[in-house]
Amino acid sequence: MPNDVLAAGRKLAGILVEVLPDRRHVIGIGLNTNNTLADAPPELQATAATLRDLSGVEQDQTAVLIRLLTCLESEFSQLSVDLPALQVAQRVCALQQGAS
Repeated sequence: MPNDVLAAGRKLAGILVEVLPDRRHVIGIGLNTNNTLADAPPELQATAATLRDLSGVEQDQTAVLIRLLTCLESEFSQLSVDLPALQVAQRVCALQQGAS
């Protein structure tokens, strides 16, 4: 899906953006952090990922949130400086990379 964030080819997170009538944007992010897929059904294990499973350690939720917000702030500040948003999105989009 276009709103999935992949790690090792599996879904680690999902991002949804809603545009409000006044043109402001609301961003919702779901990130798999400390759950584990060890006891999940095989079909989920094949398509999902968690930070805990990828790193082998339990994550500090506050540290993850601070890092995520810091990265978002940095990326948002670069959108208007370096490249139009569409070019940035196309650069990291798995669907675009698969079409090349």
